[in-house]
Amino acid sequence: KAQRELGIGALAADWGARIAQRIGGDDMWMGVDDFSSHPLALELEALCDDACSTDLPAMTPEELTTYASRLHDFEQLRSHERRDLFARIDKLSAELVRRYRDGEANVDGLLVD
Repeated sequence: KAQRELGIGALAADWGARIAQRIGGDDMWMGVDDFSSHPLALELEALCDDACSTDLPAMTPEELTTYASRLHDFEQLRSHERRDLFARIDKLSAELVRRYRDGEANVDGLLVD
């Protein structure tokens, strides 16, 4: 168990740096848009900063539970937002298919300037 906790502690110690490297970019991410200043990225960063100001392995079980709960709530909200967006996309796609199928729209209409 102690070896497992040491492994988790080592992983927790550098997880922030790993995320920052991926957000900030390195050669592997060249050409990928930088969303590090997006409001959601900033919100997550603030949430992580709250925990990173403390040594994660040194946190009490209650502190870890609170932090995990905050991360869970953040993820759940994003998940609900994503589901809502995809539901809207599905409805729009179905409407487009219906319009093309029923002849209300055609490809030639898209090509007109």
